[in-house]
Amino acid sequence: FFFFLLNEFFSPSSHVARLSQGQMEAKSFFEVLVQPWILQGKNVVFAALGWTLVQVVVTLVIRGVEKEKFKGKKDDRPIRVCAMLHALVACFLALKALSETDSAIYADRINGVSPTSHLLHICSVGYFLWDVIVVLLYQESFGFLLHAVGCLFMFSNCLYPYIQFYGCIFLLYELSTPFLHIRGFLIDLKRTDTALFKFSQLMFALTFFVVRIAVGWPTLLWWVSDLWGQYQAGTAHSGEIVLVYLFFGLSLNVLNIYWFFQITRRALRGGAPQKEKEKQRSD
Repeated sequence: FFFFLLNEFFSPSSHVARLSQGQMEAKSFFEVLVQPWILQGKNVVFAALGWTLVQVVVTLVIRGVEKEKFKGKKDDRPIRVCAMLHALVACFLALKALSETDSAIYADRINGVSPTSHLLHICSVGYFLWDVIVVLLYQESFGFLLHAVGCLFMFSNCLYPYIQFYGCIFLLYELSTPFLHIRGFLIDLKRTDTALFKFSQLMFALTFFVVRIAVGWPTLLWWVSDLWGQYQAGTAHSGEIVLVYLFFGLSLNVLNIYWFFQITRRALRGGAPQKEKEKQRSD
């Protein structure tokens, strides 16, 4: 997996050239929908297998360390480790792509593609493919399923290539993810009375608000303006794809507002979940 990433990172020009060629070929809704998977499906599957490998390795390590505690339990810590690792990789590559101001994603916000943004989207589409499977297996709530499916659809279609400039910005939403999972690990360890827990909780709420609300919503409106203008002008690669994009984009950002409301309510309640507080008092 990491060899694949290095190969993509240091010699991606041929892949970018094939993407640009594929962009000119697809016309219908179905062609636009499957074109990214025809061109990049193998790479996305490799990336998804890479995230699965991380999950398996972390699971084996935890089982080796906590043999008794693991028995009969569904442990989500390997999933959290994968989420943290993806957040770090995605944010690093997104910032790198956005720092390359002379790249094609700045020259053309709709159809531009650069080697770094291409690598970023393959890693993330592989992650969201893995995430959809995990959400289904763990029977998570509808909100998590909507998030996983929506992200898989939106970022996979960025491999058309399409709106990779905005994809880089939206993937910076992941800046809040490491703090979320550090907080979760501390709750598992019953360390909710530590300074680290308070810091991680504060940084999670702060980064969530800054990147997903304060920056996210103005960027969303900019994105909607570009896509709607293209749709009205009849220059979109597929009008139907644009409409589905708008649906998922608005839905996911409304979901972020709902989640931020929940974060705020929990913070006002004192931070740690009520069950954890009761357990600590009983201990």
